[in-house]
Amino acid sequence: MEQFNDGKKPVEIVAFTDCNVYKLHRDDFLNWLRGDFEATKFLIREISSKLVLNAELIEELSSLSVKERLLRCISLHYYRSELNLLTKKQLASEVNAPIRSINRAINECVQEHLIAYENKRFSVINQQEVLKNLPTT
Repeated sequence: MEQFNDGKKPVEIVAFTDCNVYKLHRDDFLNWLRGDFEATKFLIREISSKLVLNAELIEELSSLSVKERLLRCISLHYYRSELNLLTKKQLASEVNAPIRSINRAINECVQEHLIAYENKRFSVINQQEVLKNLPTT
């Protein structure tokens, strides 16, 4: 997607299995699209699909409180066995809230015995309740 975003940050690639990623020069990529209408249709279809999914996700997330977004994020990292890598700074970025709001939500979740936060590390206390916040899609 960087081909269409001059000067923008590269798009992150996330893979659940081993894969190869090939980088095409911009001119080669655009020539390929000019010469292969099926590839162009596929790309437009994928971009459109991603746009709709992102709009739906934004709508869903905007209705959640900071605490709900925090629990959603923690549940995702816990489910992926990456909770030990999660920092408050990363959490604030993913939850899209200032650190002071993140701190209040963390404290509330700690008081409810959902999670623990000690030595700059998160842990899940009530797995069943926390995992209820996993996204369904």
